Amino acid sequence: MGSMIGIDRYLVSVENAVRPLLEGPHVWDVLVRLLERTTLSALIKASTAVADRIDFLTALEHLVFAPETKPRVKECDELHRILEDSCWVFGEEYALHVSDRSPPRSTRPALPAARP
Repeated sequence: MGSMIGIDRYLVSVENAVRPLLEGPHVWDVLVRLLERTTLSALIKASTAVADRIDFLTALEHLVFAPETKPRVKECDELHRILEDSCWVFGEEYALHVSDRSPPRSTRPALPAARP
């Protein structure tokens, strides 16, 4: 019984430390429900991935629409290279896809003729 009181005190102290950092009255409850389903490490990893994607989209928007960069970004060259590792931009179902860009014919090694 004594260890449960220690754990409860610990949880209350964690809540007292974290709650002021959270925005909105229901965020603590949401955080508690999430932590019942997953680990804090997983939440941090997912949040980092989301933040990285937002940063990428912000930079991409600047490249494509900013007057100083818009004329210099070519779809087939620069834009393809930028997006080929970020296919998730087109939907989560494309997150694991790879670029369909193949090397020019002159740089491909000669393939042996197919055998019947």
